[in-house]
Amino acid sequence: MIVYHGSSQVVESPNVKYSYRALDFGKGFYVTTVKEQAARWARRKAEANQEDCSKSEHAQHNH
Repeated sequence: MIVYHGSSQVVESPNVKYSYRALDFGKGFYVTTVKEQAARWARRKAEANQEDCSKSEHAQHNH
């Protein structure tokens, strides 16, 4: 069975202890058999990371 994880990085050894919050089904390492769904998850994460970085940079420039 092939499963996909929505990430921009290859995850060789998933570790659920790095799950930082409870999601729909609780803490865990989420995967899907639908490649397109994983791609959407990865895009959302990338967009959220860009927003977080922009906020951090903005905060740093204002101090």
